[in-house]
Amino acid sequence: MSRRHFVSGSTLLVLAALGAWCAPTRAETPSLTFRSIEPSSVVRFRVTDGERAVPDRFRLDDHEFGATSKVLKTVGAVRSYDVTLPSPVRTGFAKNDVVHGRYFQPAGEGPFPACVLLHELDGNLWLVHFVSDMLARRGVATLAIAMPFYGERRDEKSSRRMISFDPDWTVASVRQAVLDTRRSAAWMAGRPEIDADRIGVAGISLGGFVASVAAAAEPRFCRAAIVLAGGGVADLIWEHENPVAEGFRKHWKSRGGTRASLVEALKPVEPTTHAQRLDKRPVLMIAAKDDEIVPRKSTMSLVEALPQKPEIVWLDAGHITAIFHLRLEIDRLSGFLSAEPN
Repeated sequence: MSRRHFVSGSTLLVLAALGAWCAPTRAETPSLTFRSIEPSSVVRFRVTDGERAVPDRFRLDDHEFGATSKVLKTVGAVRSYDVTLPSPVRTGFAKNDVVHGRYFQPAGEGPFPACVLLHELDGNLWLVHFVSDMLARRGVATLAIAMPFYGERRDEKSSRRMISFDPDWTVASVRQAVLDTRRSAAWMAGRPEIDADRIGVAGISLGGFVASVAAAAEPRFCRAAIVLAGGGVADLIWEHENPVAEGFRKHWKSRGGTRASLVEALKPVEPTTHAQRLDKRPVLMIAAKDDEIVPRKSTMSLVEALPQKPEIVWLDAGHITAIFHLRLEIDRLSGFLSAEPN
């Protein structure tokens, strides 16, 4: 839910400058070892007892799927891989129906806590890869996946995007993102270096909205971190002065749509619709006091819908300038994700 936030040209310079600063200080280890990952594997998705509480549109049965992985590079105590797996949803767009992820593996035998990380609306992926690398250096194995119609999943010959002026398409795309996240969790749960009881989900901005729904839809996720996101998506669109939101409202009204009908149309993927399902799992929310994209009202709508009070942190920043709090918040995220399950 943003304009080209977080990752602009100037922001990339900030990321480069902050790289060494954000990295944890640790003694050099003369020899590091990593768990091997086969180039191709079969992943077994097995439903848990919590599947009965999963909303119908997000349910999956027992099944198997293939996955591939390719080593990209090793930098110090982190090795990164390109990971692909098939989406459980077939959209008719071949490129979109393959999930692409970047896995950041800490050195050592493990078992490590882990996280599936979802990106912002801009979808440049630099930010989530940067955050994933920093989390892995703090001992949290992290898989950052591209959501539908982002990154390598986007066909440049097609105008299709995940977020559309058509709410039905947006709902279908978010559903696909949630199911892709579920398969990603199954891939991680099968890795020997990962503690299957400590797999969380996190998301930034748009990814935070989706992560909150994915947490409710995937019983394997023991906790959720929601960064610069909230609830009340329809109200956010209806009230925002952003030109894109204004364009959507104009389009929606031209087809006879109202605010009430928009609320109803987006209800299946509205975070507050599913918040009650997080009743036994810790939630961390990181918000900005002066967020120009996701206002306090949106953040609080999700806070108030959750059955138990989340840990909430208010940064003295806006949506874009929140990046200057990166080091402290990565430390906070890694501590949250590393905690033992309740």
